[in-house]
Amino acid sequence: MPVQINDVVRLTVRGTYQGSSVMYGHHFRSKSASTSFGALASAYQSSIIPLLTAATSAECTWLEVAVQGTRQDSDETLHLPLPGGTVGTVPGDGLPGQNSMLVSVHTGVKGKRRRGRFYVPGISESSQVGGRVIAPQLTALNALAEGIQSNFTGAGNANWALTVYSPASPPPKPKPEPVLKPDTIDTLVTDLIADSVVVTQRRRRLGVGA
Repeated sequence: MPVQINDVVRLTVRGTYQGSSVMYGHHFRSKSASTSFGALASAYQSSIIPLLTAATSAECTWLEVAVQGTRQDSDETLHLPLPGGTVGTVPGDGLPGQNSMLVSVHTGVKGKRRRGRFYVPGISESSQVGGRVIAPQLTALNALAEGIQSNFTGAGNANWALTVYSPASPPPKPKPEPVLKPDTIDTLVTDLIADSVVVTQRRRRLGVGA
């Protein structure tokens, strides 16, 4: 079904980093009924993807921009493959994939449903000190955020505007009965194995947690 004014869509940028799939995305609201998913994907590719590659590790390969409608009767998801060799340009070994750069999204209105954020993968080891991103990668990350703002807020784009989308909650599902452990198990240890893969604890920000 064609795009209608005030339709909201989800744009996702997908790629790979250190052998794993990575992605981030935004929501956009249509300002015109004469636009399309493809027009948004093409505008994002031309104006933002160069800033993205400048802000991410050389171990990031960006594969596609996908646009998906939030309406039940919207068109199917559009996939725009990026040209081969769309690779980050920040040199040096990258930090493990669970480490990301944060960009917060503000609307000028109070309330957590009116704020957003997205996480950009691909931090170079040489671009952080004490858990904080530093220049020149921080400078490139700021340029990425400013580029998205200038191209997709206010009058930046005639057809699409960046938005923070918070849909209504679905009806709650009945809680299933908890699975209870019927007995006690006490098993002697026979082996311990160290893993070479870097793992992370359940906290995202510096100084949070014990």
